[in-house]
Amino acid sequence: MTGVTGGGVGFGILEAARLAGYEAFATDVTPYSAGLFKAKRGFVVPHAGASSYLEEIRAICKRNEIRIIVPGSEAELFVLSKHAKELEEEGILVVANEHHLVAMCRDKWDMFRMFKEKGIPCPDTALPDRYKDFKNSHGFPILLKQRIGRGSRNVFVIRDEEDFAFYGKKLESEEAAFMLQEYVGEGAQEYTVGVVCRKDGSVLGSITVHRILEGFSLREEVTLGKQTVKTSTGISQGLIENDRMIQEQCEEYAVRLGVTGPANFQGRLVDHVFVVFELNPRFSGTTPFRAEVGFNDVDLVIRDHLNQRVRTPVFRTGVVALRSLEHVLVPLEQIERLKSASPESQEAG
Repeated sequence: MTGVTGGGVGFGILEAARLAGYEAFATDVTPYSAGLFKAKRGFVVPHAGASSYLEEIRAICKRNEIRIIVPGSEAELFVLSKHAKELEEEGILVVANEHHLVAMCRDKWDMFRMFKEKGIPCPDTALPDRYKDFKNSHGFPILLKQRIGRGSRNVFVIRDEEDFAFYGKKLESEEAAFMLQEYVGEGAQEYTVGVVCRKDGSVLGSITVHRILEGFSLREEVTLGKQTVKTSTGISQGLIENDRMIQEQCEEYAVRLGVTGPANFQGRLVDHVFVVFELNPRFSGTTPFRAEVGFNDVDLVIRDHLNQRVRTPVFRTGVVALRSLEHVLVPLEQIERLKSASPESQEAG
């Protein structure tokens, strides 16, 4: 499992894998990562963009006879899915969707164009040079989103011209490409929908988390006239449901988009139609508590990739999953050993 920093997707993947009984090894870019000390062994590796990243991942796998890699960060997912075929030829299986889907979802503007091409219901979206026309068509509020970025970083509610000028200038100063998106639906109808597809593209199962936009999940709440506008932090918590109406729509979307592994649809129900904000073609931050109720998508995808027979999971519903911070106490000498060791000898746990 890669990218196992506490609170992140990789950490949740690690928890789900351990729950399923896998002997889990872990990597991260920093020794100050809780997941390194929860795995059987932990290793510090370079950033995914570093020229040495792939070779160090290969070396760790070969030294420890690791045969399966599950990417836990988006940057690593991009690199590892790109090199999945050559790694598989070396006996290392990357558990991920096809690289072309991962690449299309990396830039939210490319994702929007893909949705339109495939007929996936989604909010209207435009580039900044269409601001005046977009504003005239939709009015305020408008969402301003960074095109490439993880979670809900740099997502802003634009209430008026002053907001657009301020946040647009902020993103331009950071050299962050952004786009405009229509604000649709209500916060009370926001969902995270997990869909797992087999390697052949057929649907294996799905699950719904009816999001609670409070506490850790609530990024911003503003009042605009009689309308309450809410945006999320990207940290999902909520009621676990088996909502077949929503799930069947998302299962159809997954098939149209060519999902061949895990997928998470973020969106809202508007007039009985699930409108998709974005697709994350990877495991979700909700992965560990999905696993606890019986929908362990990490185990499902690994088994399918290993050509094992997998049945549609039966899971518990009617429970609310709440998120919190946790801590892990680590002796200082273990941290220092990771910081000072050579790549060949780095090991935690």
